[in-house]
Amino acid sequence: MDNITIKQRIAQRSGERAVLEGIWKLVEQFISPFRTMFFQEKNMETAVDWRLRELYDSTAIFANQNLAASLDGSLTNSAVQWFHYVFKEPEAKRYIEVLQWLEEVNRITYTYLMSSNFSLEVNELYLDLTSYGVGALAQQEKLRGDETFEKFVFGSIPLDEWYFDQDADGNVCNFYRVLYWTAEQILDKFGPGDIPREIHDEAMSGNQSTKRHKVIYCVFKRRGPDYENADTFSVLTPDARPFGEKYFLNSSCEDLGDEGGHYEMPVYVPRWRKASGSIWGWSPSMTAIYDVLSLNQLVELIFAAGEKVIDPPIMTTKRGVMGQIDLSAAGVTVVQDMKSMAPFESRARFDVSGLTKADLKMAIQQAYFMDQLQLKESPAMTATEVHARIQLMQRLLGPTYGRLQSDLLGNMLTRTFKMLYRNRILPPPPDVAVQNGWILDVDYLGPLAKSQRFDDAAAIERTVNTATIMSERSPGVLDNINYDNAIKEYGDVVGVPAKIWNSEATVRLIREQRAQQQQQERELAMAQQGGEAMKSVGEGMQVMQGGAA
Repeated sequence: MDNITIKQRIAQRSGERAVLEGIWKLVEQFISPFRTMFFQEKNMETAVDWRLRELYDSTAIFANQNLAASLDGSLTNSAVQWFHYVFKEPEAKRYIEVLQWLEEVNRITYTYLMSSNFSLEVNELYLDLTSYGVGALAQQEKLRGDETFEKFVFGSIPLDEWYFDQDADGNVCNFYRVLYWTAEQILDKFGPGDIPREIHDEAMSGNQSTKRHKVIYCVFKRRGPDYENADTFSVLTPDARPFGEKYFLNSSCEDLGDEGGHYEMPVYVPRWRKASGSIWGWSPSMTAIYDVLSLNQLVELIFAAGEKVIDPPIMTTKRGVMGQIDLSAAGVTVVQDMKSMAPFESRARFDVSGLTKADLKMAIQQAYFMDQLQLKESPAMTATEVHARIQLMQRLLGPTYGRLQSDLLGNMLTRTFKMLYRNRILPPPPDVAVQNGWILDVDYLGPLAKSQRFDDAAAIERTVNTATIMSERSPGVLDNINYDNAIKEYGDVVGVPAKIWNSEATVRLIREQRAQQQQQERELAMAQQGGEAMKSVGEGMQVMQGGAA
């Protein structure tokens, strides 16, 4: 894709979302301050206005932050391993070497993710989702001096800086970002040999160290059968990878550095909910913004009325005051009559305004599910109450959770696995998995995902317990349950480590040894019974012979 076409695409996408940017600006001002700077130039630091006196109430700000934190804690909680890789084929669970390989892969992948800045940046992404309904998270790899892999680097991109195209399947195929860099930053990024001469001279002079240049960054999908059929598990040269990458100056369209390449799209664009016919999403903040505006206007009126009550205006007659009115501390005002001056009572109905304010606050909190997601004040909650709360969260965030799996988590974890595999950090897969062509998949273990599987585990436990109770009257009931499959399914649902399981061959050997031991015990018992019988017969014969004598 040439640079002029990229500039034209950015201009088109900017015009298409102009209507949306109007409501995004309101969300930024009243719900998510300073997260983006819509309609502001970023070529100078002094262009940023940090004054927000039009904001009179912070209910929506805190509710928005709480919802984003709930999303983070429910999906990608850094305190627990919230995912693991599995094979789609059920027979893979029969091989202990496959389960152990998956467990090692899960451990390595989770370690690298947690040693990166993923937890920090994904929380910023969740704030964008709850605020604007859409966000972008970039994932890059940082290499050491010897070109070996060191770690992942994530970055949440401000919404006003980027645009994207999607393919027929709804996946991101082209991503555009507008950057504002100083000449020194451009020189540091690309080196002296790959930038225009004037940028190099400006950086070296240092006379305009705060001046910023508009730089365009683009990741685009390359077309052709060679790219579509590329083996992304193998190491490829940058020009042979399915996605291209380039930087260039917006003013002159001159390239900065060489064109790079990616095996997969390095930017993920999730949506909170997606409106039909639009590539952009919508959020709880976009639903609550009208109540937020009403609440801010109401609080402003309450402040104005409160000023009149705290420091009321003065009423007087036309000739009641001689000189100037002095309302300062210890001030003196000369009047003709002590009754010629009196404070003006506004008779403001703060009780009515308070009721209206409470209704608006409740409506805003309901838009962010705060009335249902927050735990009750008492710390003593029964197991039934906890389960009910988890089920409620599942119903409220379930649709969003499914979209985040599709747009963000699934793509990110798939690319993470491939990046580690290409860098030879992961162990080679077992031969049985390669020979059978098993397909790797992702299973989620976060609190919200566990809540969705909690019913399966509870159903297995209730069924087995009920069957055990019923077997006291009808022992044949237990024949309906395959206990091997039941315990494996239960362990899979609750996330039991693979290292506690025995392989099928080990299980067969243990059962054969147990059967042999039981057979030997039966034979020994029969032999003992036979010996005792013979002994009894002998003693009986002796008694009979003694009686005959």
